[in-house]
Amino acid sequence: MTARALVVKALVRVEEQGAYSNLVLDGELSRSGLDSRDKAFASALFYTTLERLVTLDACIASQSSRPLGKLSPQVLAILRVSVCQLLYMPQIPPSAVVDEGVKLTRQNRQASAGGFVNGVLRSFLRGGCALSTPPEEGEALAIQYGVPRPLVELWLRSYGREDTEGFLKRCQPPAPLYIRVNRLRIDEEALAARLAEEGVTARPVDGLEGAMVLEGGGDLRRLRAFEEGLFHVQDLSSQLCAKALEARPGMAVLDVCAAPGGKTFTLAQWMEDRGRLVACDLHPKRVGLIAKGARRLGLHCVEALAADGSVWEENRGRFDRVLCDVPCSGYGILRRKPEVRYKPLEETAGLPAIQYKILETSAKYTKEGGLLLYSTCTLHPRENQQVVERFLQAHPEFSPHPLTAIGVEEGQLTLINTRWDSDGFFLAALERTGQPGGRPTK
Repeated sequence: MTARALVVKALVRVEEQGAYSNLVLDGELSRSGLDSRDKAFASALFYTTLERLVTLDACIASQSSRPLGKLSPQVLAILRVSVCQLLYMPQIPPSAVVDEGVKLTRQNRQASAGGFVNGVLRSFLRGGCALSTPPEEGEALAIQYGVPRPLVELWLRSYGREDTEGFLKRCQPPAPLYIRVNRLRIDEEALAARLAEEGVTARPVDGLEGAMVLEGGGDLRRLRAFEEGLFHVQDLSSQLCAKALEARPGMAVLDVCAAPGGKTFTLAQWMEDRGRLVACDLHPKRVGLIAKGARRLGLHCVEALAADGSVWEENRGRFDRVLCDVPCSGYGILRRKPEVRYKPLEETAGLPAIQYKILETSAKYTKEGGLLLYSTCTLHPRENQQVVERFLQAHPEFSPHPLTAIGVEEGQLTLINTRWDSDGFFLAALERTGQPGGRPTK
């Protein structure tokens, strides 16, 4: 099987089965027998095609005599990977792209579509591979950046043109690779030197101590510095979230939906591994990931346990700090999980009720005078501001708390188009200033 044929097969599986893209591709590559160079090409072509489906489909539709919905999954995938190469891989001769596209029809038992594929691709070439720009703002941005129009229009309504386009630009690959230095074992300068010995360049992130961005390195798990627990991988948004909670040594801290544990590990480091840090997750296997990561990093204050974040357990006690990082639609992490962008907005309609239930349960664990932090990795007001507003109206014993730990005077922050080159994220700090029912703390 060629690299292109593998990509077509993987794309069809993702489309028809709704499977996770990384799992599909990893499985196909492991069975392929391709050499490392062809595997690298297949990976680049697969992910670029997946990230740019909206753009590619607009280009194909402009040249096709048939509606895209009438094409077989295989023929549509062949056209997508072919147009992707013409647009985003200029090192490949256009004639080779067309020839390989026609060959793929035969390899996929779609030989009767060979002339159609040839015609669409040659017509696109004659037009200079130009993207037609529709006058409507939402559709134009959707095609330009490869994000479905309903999602773009939601962001335009919610955040305006400048922030929306700024985020869309940041969604383009490659995504930066950030790590969190385990400052209980090493500092940034010493870790950079260690990583350089293993062929990885690491640079500190201005304004966020303990954060570094990496270049090179491949699979980080193979590095000695990783095995020795000197760092863990974590986006800037999650590092800012952990810092905003203001966890300090000796505190009792609860991480309600913790797996796979990145924020837990950063919180433990801010606590200098002193105090009590309970990290919960609904699934026991994912709880195992938290425990394993804590052991690798040498963090002893972490207690990992399986628990439902929406169910209150009175005997768990009260905490000085509670992190409520709820399950969400994930629209803020498009550059890391490209298929998330194709999740229909209507499929996320039930999430706010779940998120609110987890937030209310988390509030019961928060001590008077304690801090509760609500966060998501999505950019949808229905899952973010509206959940928090509903909670504050129902719980006058909580008040917004300024996010001064990360330099923000307001009690909420949407990371969409900020100086931080982070994933999209939302966080809101809530201080328990009274007792249930609104009675002030004595």
